[in-house]
Amino acid sequence: MFIKYSISYYALFCLLVVITILVHPVFIIFVLGYSVFIVYRLNWVNLILMIVFTIAFVMTMHYPQSCNDPYLQGTIISQDDSSVVIQTAATKVKVYGNFTGFAVGDELEIKVSYFDIREPTNDNAFNYKHYLYSRGITNNAVLTNIISSQKHETLLQKLQNRFAGEDLVNSYASMFIIGVKDELINDYYQQLTNLSVVHLFALSGLHIHMLKGIIKKPLGFLLPERFLEYFCLVIIGFYIYIIPFNVSFLRAYLVMVLNTLFKKYLNRLDTLGI
Repeated sequence: MFIKYSISYYALFCLLVVITILVHPVFIIFVLGYSVFIVYRLNWVNLILMIVFTIAFVMTMHYPQSCNDPYLQGTIISQDDSSVVIQTAATKVKVYGNFTGFAVGDELEIKVSYFDIREPTNDNAFNYKHYLYSRGITNNAVLTNIISSQKHETLLQKLQNRFAGEDLVNSYASMFIIGVKDELINDYYQQLTNLSVVHLFALSGLHIHMLKGIIKKPLGFLLPERFLEYFCLVIIGFYIYIIPFNVSFLRAYLVMVLNTLFKKYLNRLDTLGI
């Protein structure tokens, strides 16, 4: 009952403190007002616990640092048709250019030229710079030349090679299992979107639950049910980690984790609401 009815208060207090730190100190007024509300709504003990929890959370926050060095050395962590995101020792940089022949996991040493993204001129317009910053990307740059490179075949690349081929079934499997679209599926992807098939998978997390069912069937003869649930969470968590970042995959996994860990305190509607 404590978790079910108090976790939202803790989360909101932590959110207000983070907004005060990152946006403007004036929001401390809301923090103080909310603190008074917590004392009257709950008690002093909960307020103290909220402060301790928030301090611990803020101390673990990582603030990306901007980079001005024209020479970058790091690892490709994501890639699209026109750019890659390179993880350096200090930050992440989105670099535009021709990276044909390279893949996620490869190490590069490159020379780049930085540029700034203009702020939106309309009120409440989408701010692409803030969006990149929320993903830890502090700089945008254009590739000048590649100095050196070292290729690494990651587990994701092995999975991509496994699904590679001219068969359309392989393309569907690649898109729904590892979240990677190839050239063959591009012509059909818009049709799947129009038919809401992609939307259905993204909302329901059907692909993640199907994977859980596949894991549980052979292991159900070896492990007790209570251990099997946690073992499936570990396996699927590792799977989510190695594939490219995908919001629908992550959302379905978090719902699965909450439903498993807090099933005594939360019903399924509470889990989906969180």
